[in-house]
Amino acid sequence: MNVRILFLLYFFWEVPFGPINWLVGVGIIDFKQNHFGVQLRIFEIALYVPIDL
Repeated sequence: MNVRILFLLYFFWEVPFGPINWLVGVGIIDFKQNHFGVQLRIFEIALYVPIDL
């Protein structure tokens, strides 16, 4: 029996400071298949200038 389970969760918070935006994000990716599992934890911080088209 081949059982696969995938779970993804991601939260982010974005704060504008004039023309620059600050982004903080945390997340988790959890993949399981039979008796094997992979888990990735994500933490990111970004400063960027959005481009409005």
